[in-house]
Amino acid sequence: MTSPFPETPPPLAPQQQPSVFSAQGRMGRLSFAAWNGLISIFLAIAIGALAFTNNISLTDTSQYPLVSSIIVLIIYIAYIYFSFVFTIKRVHDCNQSGWMSLLSLIPVINFFFSIYLYCAVGHVQTNDYGMPRHTPAWEKIVGWLYILVIPLVIIGVVAALLLSPDTAISQFYQNTFFSEISNMASSTH
Repeated sequence: MTSPFPETPPPLAPQQQPSVFSAQGRMGRLSFAAWNGLISIFLAIAIGALAFTNNISLTDTSQYPLVSSIIVLIIYIAYIYFSFVFTIKRVHDCNQSGWMSLLSLIPVINFFFSIYLYCAVGHVQTNDYGMPRHTPAWEKIVGWLYILVIPLVIIGVVAALLLSPDTAISQFYQNTFFSEISNMASSTH
């Protein structure tokens, strides 16, 4: 008996898939999250290591700050390149043109575009950009960890900025809101 529904082709075997580091092919949501998490961790470690070594070897006659600035620039260029490659592969999974990845350069729109990339369901079947990519188990685990950790990091950074007495944000908040409350409280007595 034949089914009236089209048969879903199996995902490509790993040896048939385009490289993760090329803009061809597709990438599912969890793979996208996992690879973005990995490059973010690499970026944080690399920049942290450079900042640490820069503080240790900083002298007035040292050329180290110039060298470390060039290294940071190279790291950021690589980060931007891989971010665009992963974004292109993700929009390919949604059967959209890779040019759509340029939306990540537009302020405010890039926030909503990121939400779209993490939430939009890709095509289960073959689309204009190929067959679905197999998501290995490690990508699923790392992807979920990244998705769960990012909101916690954002909340932690915002809380640290608001609670730290030395930041401009907390100074502004304290000088406007609390001064108004204290003025109102002192005028009622």
